[in-house]
Amino acid sequence: MFLVADPRNLEKLGEKIGQTGSAEELSKNQKVIQAVFEECMGLADAAKFNPLERPKQIVIMLEPFSVENDMLTPTFKLKRNVAAQKM
Repeated sequence: MFLVADPRNLEKLGEKIGQTGSAEELSKNQKVIQAVFEECMGLADAAKFNPLERPKQIVIMLEPFSVENDMLTPTFKLKRNVAAQKM
């Protein structure tokens, strides 16, 4: 699952769990990724998601999805192959 994170919030989360660095570095830090994943799983539990609806892994990106950067189709569907190349 691809997630677009706000750099300021990512830096706050990094400070909270004892990790430092720029938003770019934190988006690739395994401890930060694990903390975000656990938060997502907590939300999935609260919403009573079916096991098939739960993410298996996540990728944190800083660049928002848009048609202009070719990550979305004109009908606003994510182009997963393009997003994967920009990770």
